[in-house]
Amino acid sequence: MFQFLGNIDHALEKLKATKEAATGVVGTSSGWVTGVPATPKRRMSYAQSQVIYSQPMFYSPLHTPQNWQIPQRRRDVYQWLRFWAENEPKVAAAIDFYSGFPVNGFETQCANAKVKRYFDNLNKKLNLDYWAKMISREFYLIGDVFPFLEIQCELCSGTGVLPDGSPCGHKGGCVRRVVILNPDSIEVQKSSLVEESVITLVPDEELRRVVWNKKPIEIYNRIPPHIRQLILSNRPVPLSNECVSHLKYNPYPYGVYGTSIIRRLFKTLAYKDKLMIAQWTVAERLILPIRVVKVGNAERPASGADIADIQAQLAQVSNDPNLTLVTHDAFEYDWYGASGKVLALGNEFDLINQEILQGLMINEALLSGQMAGYQSAAIGVEAMIQRMEGWRQDLARWIEDCIYRPVAKMQGFIDKDASEEFGEEIYIIPKIKWNDLNLRDDTQQKQLWLQLLDKQIISMQTLCEKFDLDYDHEVERKRFESAQQMMVNPAPGGGGGMPGGGGGGGGAPMPPPPGGGGGMEGGMPGVPEAVPSGGAPMPGGAPGAAPPPGPVAGFGTEGKILTRGKKSLKAPQESEVQPVGVPLTSLEQEMYKMLQSMEIPFQKWIQFPIGPYKADFAIPKLMLDIECDGQKWHATPDAKAHDKKRDSELANAGWTIVRFGEFEIKENQDAIKKTIIGYVYKLWQKALEQQKKQQEADKHRTASLERLLEAYGEKSDAPGKEVNSDGKADQGQGNNLEGELRGEVGVAKG
Repeated sequence: MFQFLGNIDHALEKLKATKEAATGVVGTSSGWVTGVPATPKRRMSYAQSQVIYSQPMFYSPLHTPQNWQIPQRRRDVYQWLRFWAENEPKVAAAIDFYSGFPVNGFETQCANAKVKRYFDNLNKKLNLDYWAKMISREFYLIGDVFPFLEIQCELCSGTGVLPDGSPCGHKGGCVRRVVILNPDSIEVQKSSLVEESVITLVPDEELRRVVWNKKPIEIYNRIPPHIRQLILSNRPVPLSNECVSHLKYNPYPYGVYGTSIIRRLFKTLAYKDKLMIAQWTVAERLILPIRVVKVGNAERPASGADIADIQAQLAQVSNDPNLTLVTHDAFEYDWYGASGKVLALGNEFDLINQEILQGLMINEALLSGQMAGYQSAAIGVEAMIQRMEGWRQDLARWIEDCIYRPVAKMQGFIDKDASEEFGEEIYIIPKIKWNDLNLRDDTQQKQLWLQLLDKQIISMQTLCEKFDLDYDHEVERKRFESAQQMMVNPAPGGGGGMPGGGGGGGGAPMPPPPGGGGGMEGGMPGVPEAVPSGGAPMPGGAPGAAPPPGPVAGFGTEGKILTRGKKSLKAPQESEVQPVGVPLTSLEQEMYKMLQSMEIPFQKWIQFPIGPYKADFAIPKLMLDIECDGQKWHATPDAKAHDKKRDSELANAGWTIVRFGEFEIKENQDAIKKTIIGYVYKLWQKALEQQKKQQEADKHRTASLERLLEAYGEKSDAPGKEVNSDGKADQGQGNNLEGELRGEVGVAKG
């Protein structure tokens, strides 16, 4: 659009000049003179000097002066994201919340105790709890996370290639450490025609300097030679998808990179920043107002000498406040600040802060803790819980698939049954269970669980799980408290309590399984693991057959029988024990199920009192004590010393102690059953031998008495007394033997 300035005469002059510039003919008083032809450059310069540019007459949100200031290149966007996370309080608080709160700790769940212990140790070695928080922070802050796993393998040193050039399966290997790569140095190439993305590392200036200078030498030596060559040639380093992963926040289905949660707030944050800059300028003027000095007036203007003299004196006054100032009579000294000119932006900032919270999808109550009640923020909290649970599931799936599964493959943790069922190798890997977020007000829910317990609809174990309590831990504590109470106020018929183990009371008989077994009355389920202590190896076998010699085949611990001693340790008769309800730990419940399924034809007891101790499971008829040793309660040095002392005392009293570990109870139940049956059979055979010996001894005594009767006669007229069961002696006639013993029998007391 062209626009001419001035009046009509000026416009005509401009038109004439335009014609002359275009034709090269210049008008003079004597006529037209042909000059140098007008060149395109001359025409363009003239046209530009006469054109005024204005805004286009169409609208596009992409092409506004404000949006042109928003970065579009990925690395520039990353710089802005880090700046706002470091300098904007609400953004920083939200990122801190998202990075730590959703991943507030986790535990692994695995049916195989051995595999679970291995991965629990791996979690501590990798410090996985810390890296989970760092991944969560990068996930929300940048929108792209590139975790890198360093493989520890003795065969290929983690390179993935064997010396002969073939790929390495890292047999027996593990993950050495976890790091997060800088997204500024990562390039990702993706195509819908290819399943996996190609991820490369672009060497930065620091990495190139290390390779060029070979310093520090420790870092240089750890860089493989072929990687050094790529860095020296300034080429990207390809990364193996086995080691590197790409986690994206809120990506497009066809997008290559993710989107930060802060990216949507760039315009709002930039607008707030500009308002703060304006307020900053005002604040500076309030603190440092402008000094204005006027010298002279219309009647007596100041000369240059007057002005120079005033400047010199003002400079001296700034250094010496006590100096007297001598000036021109027309002299004014004023301060001009921003008083009365401050922008009223309170409402504007409130709207901006509200928009920031909405963009970050976080509640003000979670950041400041200021909330009238839970109900006012319940809907927002529920929505946030769902978002966080989604991210926690994604992160747990990444840990299981990208860390646990490869390690299980390296270590050979194969589920044989599942592999046979599905026709492919299925690996045993633990599942991640995150700690509760504790964002809900679950008071009403807890009251409901308590009511269900009162109505006996749910068990105490279920209630403990709902309250996030360790049921086994609570059972042990209850037994300890019961033992302390029994030590203070012992009840008749019950044995003493054992700290950390059985409590007071008489224990509980185990009910018989359907279809047989020793007749037993009601009791609570529960059974632990076994590792026999002391003595010779206990053979396995089945009832009714001679047990084979040697330790039980396939069992992780050798069975041993402690030799019987002479020390007396009182144990009540089964008829003297008062049955009581006994809660069982989860491990004891497994043992209970095993004992019930074995249908052993003897009375079995739970928490049977033996002197100051309690037997987890006991068969008093055979004096067999079956103990379940959970890793949590029997692995410490103090616990081992206590168990050793206890087993020694019980063995000296004639008891046989069999201990099973947690792993055996959960993973090797067949071997446990074989071991228990072997003990039961051997002890019963020993009892039969003792009974046989007792019968032979009784026969010998009977024969001796018969010979005595023949020698002294069968009857005697001598009076004697017969001692009844009530302790009273009745007068009567006895035989010759009783007559001879009349003096003793007559004075016998009950």
